[in-house]
Amino acid sequence: MIRRSPAALLIALAAIAVLWTMTAPTRTNGAVAAGPLAAEPLVEAAIAYTALGDHARSIAALDAALRRSPRHRQATLLRAEAALAVGDAARAVSLIGEMYTIDDPNRDAWLGALVDIARRPEHRPAVLSALETGPLWAVPLSNRLIDDAAPPDLLFESARRTPPVQERYLHGLLQDGRIEHAYLAWLEFQQGQPVEDLTWPYDGVFEGLSGAAPFNWRLLSRQAELAPGDGLHAAYFGPGPTVFAEQILAAPPGLYRLSATMRGRSEPGGATLQWVVRCMPETGFEARLAPATLTEQAQTYFAAIEIPASDCSFQRLSIEGVPGARASRASAVTEQIRLRPDAPD
Repeated sequence: MIRRSPAALLIALAAIAVLWTMTAPTRTNGAVAAGPLAAEPLVEAAIAYTALGDHARSIAALDAALRRSPRHRQATLLRAEAALAVGDAARAVSLIGEMYTIDDPNRDAWLGALVDIARRPEHRPAVLSALETGPLWAVPLSNRLIDDAAPPDLLFESARRTPPVQERYLHGLLQDGRIEHAYLAWLEFQQGQPVEDLTWPYDGVFEGLSGAAPFNWRLLSRQAELAPGDGLHAAYFGPGPTVFAEQILAAPPGLYRLSATMRGRSEPGGATLQWVVRCMPETGFEARLAPATLTEQAQTYFAAIEIPASDCSFQRLSIEGVPGARASRASAVTEQIRLRPDAPD
């Protein structure tokens, strides 16, 4: 009796399920379109060789079938299974990834096959290596792994190689209350940027630096815009408080000077746009930089703050619209914002 490895059995079962779904309308030939029948004898021969345990001849027959019909579903799945059986996970990932690219109606099924391979520790390096090249399936795969609550190490490694999903990955850690884990992951995503080189807030001059929120700017309103080379724009129309943008900081406890260079328009006694620092999670601590009046000429405003020594390892910095004593509108462009240690008097 021929024994198959657990990985081969996994792919075999996946192949049966995928083929049953994919080939329902045209199960006689198994091709993406009305495929050439010349590939069928080779596929049947490969199945027979596999049953005999002759992987070399099975692979040769399947390679020949795919040369005749490159989009042949059954040949692709069997070839991927054979590749895994002989330890060539990279070839299996390449085959299934190519079919994901060209077989649009069945992408979800091909994606599922890639997820199954990624979940196997012995085959995972091949998937992660392929992610480095930015394939079409990279973002869908990483999102599916998050959806399926894949093992933490796999989630981290896939997110590290897929920048578009990093914000979602970090947000999930924050929802679980794992702020420190999120911060350490973000540092890893910054490709080894030394911690001592970081200044808070990150991208304080609004250049649009790479890096995922929430440790980079996150816009929370349609009335907010980050314009590289100009600044962070916010327009407040009331009536209630509005948060336009925010970022999580990791500033150590101590005395600081918060400075913001801003221009815009506001009226005395009317609505204002203010920068606010709070502990995260919130503890009741709050510090504000609140210009009374903004003008079209940029000015730098200052506020002295003291970050508490306890329960405030991380802080949330946000720009907020606050209503005034009378109804009015306010707009602002923040050209620069900095948080710098400040020596006591």
